[in-house]
Amino acid sequence: MLVHRCPACGEKLPLFSIPSAETWWSGGWWCTHCGALISRSGKIKKAPSKKVCPRCAEYVQMAALVCRYCGYEFKK
Repeated sequence: MLVHRCPACGEKLPLFSIPSAETWWSGGWWCTHCGALISRSGKIKKAPSKKVCPRCAEYVQMAALVCRYCGYEFKK
């Protein structure tokens, strides 16, 4: 199954990926937007540790409800 979007954040994934140590044997992608490791089958192998604020584009913790930089409130 070819994955076209990240299951964690919904961003488009590249058609080809440059292999890293974790994706060399198993294949898959790193999402450049949220940092999730996605397997070839489309399942999340490693969950992202941070998310991007849509208002100010700063990285914040996944558990954050409010952006510490601009005050944007994330949906629960």
